[in-house]
Amino acid sequence: MKVEKFLKFFKKTERLKYTLRHAWTGDKNRQESTAEHTWHMSIMAIVLTPYLKNKIDLMKVLKMIIIHDVGEAIVGDTPAFSKNHGDKHKVEKKAVLKIAGLLPNISKKEIINLYNEYKAKKSKEALFVKMLDIIDVIFQHFVSDISTWCEEEFTFNLNRDSEKYFKDEPLLLALYDKIVRKLEEKVKKSKTPI
Repeated sequence: MKVEKFLKFFKKTERLKYTLRHAWTGDKNRQESTAEHTWHMSIMAIVLTPYLKNKIDLMKVLKMIIIHDVGEAIVGDTPAFSKNHGDKHKVEKKAVLKIAGLLPNISKKEIINLYNEYKAKKSKEALFVKMLDIIDVIFQHFVSDISTWCEEEFTFNLNRDSEKYFKDEPLLLALYDKIVRKLEEKVKKSKTPI
């Protein structure tokens, strides 16, 4: 009966292909899906890992990236600036437990453990995934048309509150800083009031 469990899990997680995130792609006619966000973070992890100051387990990072937003298959995306963002973690955790519950025990435990480790942000791998998540979000705003931004994004994307996660990784801090500077230039050129 394991085959049936896997099929149910695959059917549920396939929703991530069409679960739209708040961010838009470089094509201003199309929003980004959760699956695309996950894929882009995975590409970043592969190319940036050799340059990290703190060595990490890339396989663990890739697994963590793949499941870090898996709850969105049930609850959808909640932007970080949303007023409901505080409830997001509880709701999303319930969704992850429900989705993982479709699996046989070994796989179920791995999904839950990786998700919990990511949320705790205590391991080098979890912190790296968090940094990649931040970089991908601000990069997506850099490449998307500014007309797709909502009012909150003009202050949220430029506030540098996330800089604290990058203090031990010089290259990633430089990358974060460069993208934020480009966002600042983009906003300035757009003559959109902040």
